[in-house]
Amino acid sequence: MIKTKTAAITDNYTYIRYNLENGPIRKNDFITISSIPGVGMKALASGEILGVAIEDAASAEEDELLKIRVNMQFKL
Repeated sequence: MIKTKTAAITDNYTYIRYNLENGPIRKNDFITISSIPGVGMKALASGEILGVAIEDAASAEEDELLKIRVNMQFKL
């Protein structure tokens, strides 16, 4: 098995690291980048969007992953 640290996207779905910087993440929330490099968070305002949460975020434990549907866009 090949081990890699590169994220894989399959059928426009992927897993991202996240935090609760903008509050709890629920299914169908827009996800954007947080103040921590490489970590996503709930989008509250206009700006760049990475995608949409496919599930509720369970917690903010380190190394927790959240499944998103990748759909990069600019939210107004």
